[in-house]
Amino acid sequence: MSFDLETFVLARTAQLARGQPVYLCGLARSGTTLLLRLLNQSGEFASLSFRDMPFVMSPNVWAWLSGRWQRHVQGRERIHGDDVLVDFDSPEAFEEVFWRTFDSRLEQDLECYGAATPDEVVLREFTRYRCLVEAVVQRRTGEARRRRYLSKNNNNLMRLQTLCSEPDATCWCCSGNRSRRHDLSSACMSGLALTQTTSRGTT
Repeated sequence: MSFDLETFVLARTAQLARGQPVYLCGLARSGTTLLLRLLNQSGEFASLSFRDMPFVMSPNVWAWLSGRWQRHVQGRERIHGDDVLVDFDSPEAFEEVFWRTFDSRLEQDLECYGAATPDEVVLREFTRYRCLVEAVVQRRTGEARRRRYLSKNNNNLMRLQTLCSEPDATCWCCSGNRSRRHDLSSACMSGLALTQTTSRGTT
């Protein structure tokens, strides 16, 4: 319902997804949050943030409704106790709400969570969803160049092949040692490994 309302309201103004999306995934505590933040700081990417909660399926409508109450707060350490600070504008992995909304198989087959390939209808809706995320980030930041969709979602491991079938998509699978501190220096010391996967293969 909220997704349909959002796409109806923005039907004439939202641009087509630019392409060149980047998908980050990996096991828990493998460094995906660090990589997400480094890429987001480049100013080229569009990613959901805590400010889009709780209506992540209609981020533009929610931004308009909540605009007068939005405020900035000092970052606080997240619940993991790893010295990573979060605030309302911190990028985070919320797109799994989309997959659980549109792909009913995720609810039916919990033993093989998300392993089924998303069908064409779901992928077409996901492209529309990417447009909505890109639109709200551009309006919020005033930076028109933020048009590359950036996703951090460890569950993307289950649909990696499908996501990387898009010719210009890039998937990074992170693996690294468990670490108490996930700032840049400790990530380097822990031997963080990145595997970049595209439709042309893995490097």
